[in-house]
Amino acid sequence: MPAPVASDPVDRVDDQDRALGTVPRGEVYALAANFRTAHIFVTDDRGLLMLQRTGPAHRHPGLLGSSAAGYLHAGESYEAGARRRLAEEVDLHGPLADVGKIAVPDRGVTKFVRLFRSPLAGALPRIVDPGHVAGLEFHDVGDVEQRLAAEPEAFTPTFARVLGLFLAEQP
Repeated sequence: MPAPVASDPVDRVDDQDRALGTVPRGEVYALAANFRTAHIFVTDDRGLLMLQRTGPAHRHPGLLGSSAAGYLHAGESYEAGARRRLAEEVDLHGPLADVGKIAVPDRGVTKFVRLFRSPLAGALPRIVDPGHVAGLEFHDVGDVEQRLAAEPEAFTPTFARVLGLFLAEQP
């Protein structure tokens, strides 16, 4: 199942992330509807974090963001949405580890974000949709933290929040 398009239904949720019904994906902000997304951080065997450079069709083109991310379809679980987006964006099908969930304010609504971690085993991933993903870059997590502090405008707005969640679970 491909990513939701503007007319596809997504779950409208309350401030506790309980489903209330559905709304068209493209109307979540106009309707002030809270919604759900899944983000995935892919790490290689050296512990480097794969970031995506967002493509021209992305809401924030040219910025660095999570390895893969996206809205959940109506009725879709966070894990199923994460698996789908990982496959749709970068053709990866590896195991997922649940890192945690946060609520992120976004243009007057709350976006519930569940973050997963996935190891990269084998070859570098293939970008499936160059309109959405312009490139993939591997970075040391400490370097990402420093760059985010110095140059937050280089990253998607949600990235800083999910990076904080990721760092909190590190040993």
